[in-house]
Amino acid sequence: MTASRILEKIIRGGLLASFFVPLVLFPTSFIFPFIVPKIVIFRSLVAILLGAYVLLLIVAWQNYRPRFTLLSAAVGLFFLSFIASTFAGVDWYHSFWDNHERMLGLFTLAHYIAYYLIATRQRPRFRYARQPDLL
Repeated sequence: MTASRILEKIIRGGLLASFFVPLVLFPTSFIFPFIVPKIVIFRSLVAILLGAYVLLLIVAWQNYRPRFTLLSAAVGLFFLSFIASTFAGVDWYHSFWDNHERMLGLFTLAHYIAYYLIATRQRPRFRYARQPDLL
């Protein structure tokens, strides 16, 4: 099995695992048990996925490079406007991290953007109808 195939399986497994993050609940461990554990696990999962995707890009750039689409351009422009408003606002620290109640600052949005880029590049490779094994 080649390195790119192993990394592809890691990314597919991580993308599949991300669908189960909303089911996570630790009622006694956190102040906000319905939000904080989910975001922490999702950020960790995206960090692992991003590391695997970067390695995949190093191994086979031509096959896995991000493609330009209008939706990706719109997402990129939204992210750039969010960066500008984060650092041009009154409280850039609060805009970057946000609070534990909402967990939606620039840091979390960067993880969502990375997840979007990884998921959109891997989506055409899923063939559930023809391929019985999910990984």
